[in-house]
Amino acid sequence: MLQKLFELFKLKMTRMLFFTAVTEVDDQEVCYYDCNIQKLIPKQEWMKKTESEDFYTDYWEHITKLYREILNPFSLSGAYIYQRRYGCTWDSESKHSNKFDAFGYNGEDIITVEENKYILSKQARDKWKEDIAEGFLERDGKDCVSWLNDFLAFGKSHVERIVFLLRKDPSSPVVCQATGFYPANLTITWTRNGRAYNNTVDPGEFQLNEDGTFQMSSTLRVTPEEWKWYQKHFLLNCVLADSATLNWREWVPYGCGLLAVIVVLCALAYCCYGKCRKSSKGKFLSQCTVHSCGVCVFVFVS
Repeated sequence: MLQKLFELFKLKMTRMLFFTAVTEVDDQEVCYYDCNIQKLIPKQEWMKKTESEDFYTDYWEHITKLYREILNPFSLSGAYIYQRRYGCTWDSESKHSNKFDAFGYNGEDIITVEENKYILSKQARDKWKEDIAEGFLERDGKDCVSWLNDFLAFGKSHVERIVFLLRKDPSSPVVCQATGFYPANLTITWTRNGRAYNNTVDPGEFQLNEDGTFQMSSTLRVTPEEWKWYQKHFLLNCVLADSATLNWREWVPYGCGLLAVIVVLCALAYCCYGKCRKSSKGKFLSQCTVHSCGVCVFVFVS
C-alpha cells in the first residue's frame, strides 16, 4: 500500500516574521505549527497522545532544522516570502520510495526535485554547489521515509481498533465492520474453512471518522437457505490482516423487546492482547477492542 508524508513550510517577512508549518500523512493533517504561541499543535486525537513522548519533540526539531538549513544561504534582508513543499511516498509492499521537494523564494521556484534529482535555478546555483544539493536529497529522502513509518507506527499503536460482526435479521447480509484504526491500510477477508472466500462478498471503502481514524466494512450476501447450509458445512471467519479473527458460529437476532446473551471468548496470540465488551446501546451483536495481532473468537448463544 502506498503511503505519503507531506510537509509545507511558509516563512513571511514584512514588518514581522511569520512562520507556519503543516504536516499531512496520507492527505490527513496531523499537526501544524502555531507561530502565535510558538508550539506544534496535534490535529488528530491519536497524535495528541504523543505529546509527552520523545517522538513529538524529535519531530519538531526535525522540521525546524529543515527550513533553517535550506534558508541559510539566502539573504533575508527586506521583505520576502519563502515556501517549501517537502515529502515522500512509500510503497510498503515493493519498498519503493519517491521524494518530492520544491522551494520557492518571493514567488519564484528556486529548487525543485524531478526523478529524485535536485534542479537548481540560477539564483540557487549562485549560492549552492551541486554536491551540497545532492547531499540534502540523500539525507532528507532517508529521513522522510523514516518519519513516515514512525507516524504510521505511532498512529497504529495509539488507537483502539473495534471490530463488529452484525446481522439485522435472517434475510439480511452479514457485515464485518472495523473502526477506529490508523492508518488506512486494513484488509478485511472472509475465509471459509481457512481459505479466502470472495463469492457474494461486497468489499467496502475506507471512511474517515471524526477523530482522524478510519472505518471499513465487508458484507457477505447469502440467502437464508444458503446461510443454513453454510452453518452446517463450513466455519466462516472475518479476518483482519495482522489483527483479529471473528468466527461466526450462530446468528442471534436483535431488536426491540429481544435480548440476546453474548458469550465472548478472547484468545490472545503471540504477545498481543484484546479486550472484548458487549455493546452499551445494543445496536451490535458484539464488539471487540483489539490491539495489534490479538485473536478473538466469538461464540453467540440465543
